[in-house]
Amino acid sequence: MKRRVCRANSFVTLIVPIINLNLFKSMRKSTYLFSMLAVALLSVCTATARTSEDTAPAAVLERANQAEEVLNLRGVGYPTTESATYTAFAAAIAEARAYENATTDYVAALETAETAYKSATEGIQMPEAGKYYNLVMMTQTGAQWLLSPSADDVSLVAFNGVPSAATAFECRANADGTYSFLSPQSKWFRNHSKYAGVSWLSGSSVTGLDDTYNEQYCNITVARMGKDDKTEAELDELFGYMTLFSCRGYDSGKSSYASGYTVIKTDGSDYDGAANLYYNASHTVAVRFVEVAPEDLEGTAKNTFVYTEVSPANNSEVETLSKIRLTYPVCSESIEYEQAIDVVNTATSEKVTQGKLYWEDYGNSTVVTFTLDAPVTAAGTYSITIPEGYIYDDKIVWNDDDTVDDSAATYNPEFTLTYTVSGTATPKNTFTYLSVSPENNSEVESLSKINLTYSACSESIEYYEPIAVINTATSEKVTDAYLYWEDYYGGSPVVTLTLDAEIVTPGTYSITVPEGYIYDNNIIWDGSDYDDTAATYNPEFTLTYTVTGPAVPPVASLSELSNTMAYTIKNANGFGTIYYDEAHSGMMWLGASSNSNFSRDVDLTSKNANWLVILFNEQYYLYNVGAAQFVKVNAFAGSVNTSLQDEAIAITVQELGDNKFAFSTTGGEKDWMCASPQISDKPVCQWTVDDGGCAWRLTPNAELDVTAESAAAIEKIAKATGIRSITNDARTDVEAFTLDGRKVAGKLQRGLYIVNGKKVFVK
Repeated sequence: MKRRVCRANSFVTLIVPIINLNLFKSMRKSTYLFSMLAVALLSVCTATARTSEDTAPAAVLERANQAEEVLNLRGVGYPTTESATYTAFAAAIAEARAYENATTDYVAALETAETAYKSATEGIQMPEAGKYYNLVMMTQTGAQWLLSPSADDVSLVAFNGVPSAATAFECRANADGTYSFLSPQSKWFRNHSKYAGVSWLSGSSVTGLDDTYNEQYCNITVARMGKDDKTEAELDELFGYMTLFSCRGYDSGKSSYASGYTVIKTDGSDYDGAANLYYNASHTVAVRFVEVAPEDLEGTAKNTFVYTEVSPANNSEVETLSKIRLTYPVCSESIEYEQAIDVVNTATSEKVTQGKLYWEDYGNSTVVTFTLDAPVTAAGTYSITIPEGYIYDDKIVWNDDDTVDDSAATYNPEFTLTYTVSGTATPKNTFTYLSVSPENNSEVESLSKINLTYSACSESIEYYEPIAVINTATSEKVTDAYLYWEDYYGGSPVVTLTLDAEIVTPGTYSITVPEGYIYDNNIIWDGSDYDDTAATYNPEFTLTYTVTGPAVPPVASLSELSNTMAYTIKNANGFGTIYYDEAHSGMMWLGASSNSNFSRDVDLTSKNANWLVILFNEQYYLYNVGAAQFVKVNAFAGSVNTSLQDEAIAITVQELGDNKFAFSTTGGEKDWMCASPQISDKPVCQWTVDDGGCAWRLTPNAELDVTAESAAAIEKIAKATGIRSITNDARTDVEAFTLDGRKVAGKLQRGLYIVNGKKVFVK
């Protein structure tokens, strides 16, 4: 795996503004210091060259050279070369060198310009994402204390001026303008409180580190240090100093989070959080960022990313081996998941199966699993060797072009896991249902849902994977079924197989449920994953049913509809039957649904559960027989219930095929009547026509005489549309024509005509 190391040019700033040659001699990083000395000498050489050309006095040139050394300081905390303060200071230096105005005190002018430059709070260089910094606390006494992270704590160590890769924090930039800092041990820096006096803070840290990223505590505001009544220095004396401001913990007394600056004692004996900008004889909040150049990080081993826990434990004995969970302090989802890794019998050195690594997708997961292609159940000792570079920490950066920069990341060393398999005492696939309804191998009118009852059942079932429903005569799939755990209070021993579409076509159908899709309740949850070592699961089993078709087949096309026939309307995907419920006046209601809130049976002989589909003047109207009201599918605006109203309103009926229809008042994209049992107060609302809840089957109910109700509905429609209705008994000597202009003699049949120049409906 190719690894790239970023080699960006970087400039490491000096800890003191004025170069001290004696300090150079005591520093170990001679190459680093030589580069800084060269910068200073170059400035001096430049000044010397100008002295031979200019007429400015030596005192002015010396002060200009000193000012230029300050101007050339770079890094976090110093003004950028693009800032207004930099431009102004550079101009003052250039003017002093030119020495054009003999009346100007250029030394005093440079003093004033430098003070203004050092006091600047705008245009300051901030930390940069992906770079590494030592965080050094600066004191009034001159002592410098390095915030030195370890595996367990952040300690204060006297800083000798030499950048240290071993204690460098990686900078991360956050969307809200704050920064986060990751230690070499992959822990997150945060504000800390060690004093007993902060017991009022809950959630505070006594280590200064968090194992996992927490936005509340690990997002830190970095700013140029300012002044308040605890600051015993002027702004120019704090040149290059920054502060770290973040959340300390939750203040129970004020019922709010408390924030503060990272503060230390000047003698380096302790640290805490503070509300003030301390810089005095006892405390300081001043921080200098010392950049660690990429070349200084090259010596750091990259294969240092190791797991903190493995389950089952390495070198342990297990009954069977199927999945291993590796927990890390942090973890990238960029793992090597394509390469198969062998599982080897250590006695024979033969591969018995293989597996792959998977990142556990539980939000910001720190778990990687190694899942075997086939469980190892035979007694013996087995080993799995994970190659180096297959698992990364979370320092991988994804670029906009979908390439990966892993230069800042660490990865796993090669490691081996070994397990002794004792062998399964009893088969694990022994969890079988006690009963099934409808019974296996039985005849049914239609097939939409199958109930499987168990002695005890875990909700950990395979509900994502579709299970094919096969026509045994043709071996073709006709629809899919899905497993659902029946969520009754107190748990349920029932699992349902619910078909995507109800089968009403006569034939024989089979459903094969694969092994391991349904578990008993011996699964143990640990918060993010489960342990199924003590659980049993279903063997593969097949259910077969012969569908005879309903005694009364559903309507197949609009041409079969009759104005004088009552129909029951049921969702084609098993979501329920619509009816009028007096308790919900003005609304459509849902019954006989798979949702427990709407599971009550519906009396299909009741007028409230029967509907008229009236065709009048080439428009359809949906009318409830019991309520004597028309259906209105309201326009989508979130979830709006489908309503019933006295006023006639036309409805669009769309044939979907396979004996299914959809209804809409407006015909809008999301305005189709939809069974939505998940919405407890609006179980019939609206959605797109391709949704399973919008597919309805109409079954004729010839036992219910709705002649009077049909006539009443038509009368309401005629009145609403301005078309009067007549009977043949009321007809006198009139001229009648069909709508296409043909004259009609004799008794008029039921329908629309032009009578004496007006459109009328004959009942």
